[in-house]
Amino acid sequence: MERVIVTPLGGVGEIGINALVLEYKGEAVLIDFGQMFSSEPCYGIDAYLPDPQYLLKDGPKLLAIMATHGHEDHIGAIPYFFRELGVPVYGTDFTLALITSRLKEHNATPQGLLKRVNAGDKVQVGPFDIEFVSVAHSIVGSLALAIKTPAGMVVHTSDFKTQGPPFDKERFAALGEEGVLLMLSDSTNVEVDGFTPSEAEVLPALEQIFEEATGKIVFTTFSSHIPRIQQVFELAERFGRKVAVAGRSMLNNLQTAVELGYLRLPVGLWVHESAVRSLKPQEVVALVTGSQGEFQAVLRAITNKAHRSIVIEEGDTVVFSSRIIPGNERQVYEVINGLYAQGANAFYGRDAKIHASGHGARKDQRLMLELVKPRYFMPIHGEIRHLKQHLELALETGIPKERLIYALDGERFAVSQEGTEQLGTVPTGRIPAVGKLLADIDPQTLKERRILSNEGIVVVFVNLNDKTGEVETLFELVSSGFLNGSSGDHLLKARKILEETVESLGPQAFKDPDSLKESVRKKLKRFFQKTLNKRPLILPVVLNG
Repeated sequence: MERVIVTPLGGVGEIGINALVLEYKGEAVLIDFGQMFSSEPCYGIDAYLPDPQYLLKDGPKLLAIMATHGHEDHIGAIPYFFRELGVPVYGTDFTLALITSRLKEHNATPQGLLKRVNAGDKVQVGPFDIEFVSVAHSIVGSLALAIKTPAGMVVHTSDFKTQGPPFDKERFAALGEEGVLLMLSDSTNVEVDGFTPSEAEVLPALEQIFEEATGKIVFTTFSSHIPRIQQVFELAERFGRKVAVAGRSMLNNLQTAVELGYLRLPVGLWVHESAVRSLKPQEVVALVTGSQGEFQAVLRAITNKAHRSIVIEEGDTVVFSSRIIPGNERQVYEVINGLYAQGANAFYGRDAKIHASGHGARKDQRLMLELVKPRYFMPIHGEIRHLKQHLELALETGIPKERLIYALDGERFAVSQEGTEQLGTVPTGRIPAVGKLLADIDPQTLKERRILSNEGIVVVFVNLNDKTGEVETLFELVSSGFLNGSSGDHLLKARKILEETVESLGPQAFKDPDSLKESVRKKLKRFFQKTLNKRPLILPVVLNG
């Protein structure tokens, strides 16, 4: 019995960190290998990566990575494990350009392992005959995969929407007629009714904003959203404005898009950000990073009046042409409030027509199911509620319940013409990354960082006499990020309580420094929780001398 095995390592049961293993008789391809930015304060962690130990240890032989498109949640982990995995990476020119940029940051060289493909191309990778199919998404060069195996055809839609010329409806319909064993499909927008609009449908709303704006326009979107950026340049030319670009990722991606021919710019339209100071407000569009309220991005600096060239003035217009990623609401609205306080008018999430998602809504997903007509269906790229609702949609299109596969990260499923079988689980998880390095941070360290972030720290110095083992000096308490000057008397009270506690313990307690530390920690924890309802990290330090 011929069968393929599907194992998601990330992105199934969660948003982001996409990585899925497709294997046949001990050989495998990895479809995407992305990262996740934390939606909570990450306490020094920049990103989370999928754990690849299944592929690095006792799993199948990895033959290649298929990068469906260039978003960080699909390619962000590749540079961290590029040398270790040591396999070819397939993608379009724009996707590979973004990967190359990340590899340079990690001081890694492509070594001839980056393989350029276009929509319509086919490559043979071991037992997998892989065809690349064009789909519409919010980044150029996005591909779905039609993977022919000895067990049957597997279609991986990647992130997609059906409205827009890149979507190859005819090819998906043809695949459906040929016969598809299994379809793996993006579930992100299953809760949204209708079709996701094409990029062209956003243009009238943006056009109206440009027409009515009297001051400068500050425009922010994802720096990889080249179709939207193209619209900004076209509108700027039509309304007599120059475009000043600010933000490292925005500059790098624009330069790459121009070099590869994805972005067409009239001569003289793109100016350096410093030119804003010499132009009239009605002559300026500032295209900047920071649509998610990121603290290091340009828009945050503008909001904080800390940018050297771009300053918000009464009557300026700010456009957020992007959705707010769940978890980023607070920081985005901080920026919006700050912009309004300086006299700007902001267009953002409530103004739905200024942005079109790159993910298909419910009717897009239904159309894909009806075109491909898979024998078996497994939803991917979504949280549990998205996966469950996508399964319900598939049921509505006529796929029998017994042919629907509900899997989460780490769960292995074998699929054949005769049926499906769950094969157990493999190790999965999130590996924290700090800058260019993988971080070995255990749960206890994260817990301590969380306490430090929220509650502060109190350090207690205890000096023991080397000869007698008794307390030689009074306790010294130092706090950071915990008590302000007006509350400093609580440290004096705490020291008094510790002195009384030590007297009651007797000399035996000083022979065991660890036990003494624990007594000090418990006493202070109870004191601060009772008097201030605070739980700082308490760090006793026992000194001998």
